[in-house]
Amino acid sequence: MMGSSFTALQSLVSAALCGEFDGRGLDDDLLDRIREANVDEWVEQLEYTGLFTDLELAFLRSEWQAHPEQLVTALLDGAYESALLGDRSARHHAA
Repeated sequence: MMGSSFTALQSLVSAALCGEFDGRGLDDDLLDRIREANVDEWVEQLEYTGLFTDLELAFLRSEWQAHPEQLVTALLDGAYESALLGDRSARHHAA
């Protein structure tokens, strides 16, 4: 599951976790835990969405434990999307 299918899976992860931030961003403690390969809470969050198969969740856990920056990237993409959506919503309500 490498290449474009992994990229698509990461995009789905970003979208699924986008709502976790509500414009707050990521703090250093959270990033440090991820970089230490503490990814269980994120895999559990994805499990609750019902969007991922057991095989995909096991794959993501393995990949993120080996390469935690992949999870950081997915979370940053999700936080960015959340901020964009919040900005659009604020402009819509101001109009």
